[in-house]
Amino acid sequence: MTQDIQPAVGFVSPAPGRFGIIHRGVVRLVTWACWLFGGLALAVLVIALLAGVFDRFLFKIGLPWPEELGRLALIWLTFIGAIVAMAQGRHFAIAFQEDPSAQPLLMRAMIALATATIAVFLAYQGWLMLDLVGGQTMAAFDISVTWMYLPFIIFTCATAVLEALMLLSIAIRLVSPAARPAPNNA
Repeated sequence: MTQDIQPAVGFVSPAPGRFGIIHRGVVRLVTWACWLFGGLALAVLVIALLAGVFDRFLFKIGLPWPEELGRLALIWLTFIGAIVAMAQGRHFAIAFQEDPSAQPLLMRAMIALATATIAVFLAYQGWLMLDLVGGQTMAAFDISVTWMYLPFIIFTCATAVLEALMLLSIAIRLVSPAARPAPNNA
């Protein structure tokens, strides 16, 4: 399923060798888990919204839980989709050159390091936010508001891990001339 998806231009593929096998395995595991939980979140979102529509227009009741459950499922679905895009190199990016594939590996390493650093900082800030709102509960459910903020922390931690793997792949390519990609002369 994921073999047909090509990474974005400028995406550094995993380095060859044992580390590359581990890198690809982690990306496949993350992608598989995200597809599973993303499908579950999408199913919950659709069921909650349909329940809200039937509840409001057929039974004229207007229960509060479908809207809150739909909002929660949409938040999870959004961040799960972002993790899949990040793992496959399809997340949005800013190109610093007209042809990002011609970007030097050192520049890509600096971008990966900056992204990982920002992700760690955001995960820490998200954790502080969880500490602030951890005692509150949702209005319709008797569950913690933590479930609404948790996807952000999971996404930023996944981003940091994926960027660290990218950084290690780049480091292997910089150290080992045999692992460097062929120059793009087209």
